[in-house]
Amino acid sequence: MVARVCFWALVALIVFGIVLIFVHIPGGELAYSVLSLVIFAGFTMFDFQRLRSARDEDFASAPFLAASIFLDILNVFLFFLEIFSGSDRN
Repeated sequence: MVARVCFWALVALIVFGIVLIFVHIPGGELAYSVLSLVIFAGFTMFDFQRLRSARDEDFASAPFLAASIFLDILNVFLFFLEIFSGSDRN
């Protein structure tokens, strides 16, 4: 359930990002970053829940799960940097 909601929110965020390329919306970049943080926090929670419920038989999927958690945390870090970078993007 959480993964499905986060996936469709990510698709909507991508569309919003494409709109931001062509249309200047005041505060749009900040809204994009904050929404991205919320979405990737949801993905991180989902991936850690998958890790928690993983069995020993699921050892083959462990590298994919680790990569997914790494990418979630990397995206959260990058969007935090984008919010707190202090650069003025007019």
